[in-house]
Amino acid sequence: MKYADIHLPYFKQGDDLGHHLKHCATVEDALEAHAQQLDYAAEILRKVRSMIAGQGVTLEADTHMIMASGPDEIIEALIDAKYASNTWDEDGEIEAENENGENENQGKTGWDRVF
Repeated sequence: MKYADIHLPYFKQGDDLGHHLKHCATVEDALEAHAQQLDYAAEILRKVRSMIAGQGVTLEADTHMIMASGPDEIIEALIDAKYASNTWDEDGEIEAENENGENENQGKTGWDRVF
């Protein structure tokens, strides 16, 4: 089992539209640019959906993140396609599991990982 974070190309609706308002010549152009940004995010979600369908992948979502977990080859394919990135733990380490599905770093301090 492997974990990855899925990233979508938007932040917050007001901030994103504000960016386009600053960089576009007209309000209409800014609205179109924002719509294209959201279309692109929807396209990514549809591609992720097609890649994980029936593959035993689980998604978890929170305010600022979407995390996928599932078979190594499917999560690696999401990462290779640039739809996801490795999940990092609080110490800046890539989360890793052993063959029993247990996180090899769980419960270890930084020193335990070194020695």
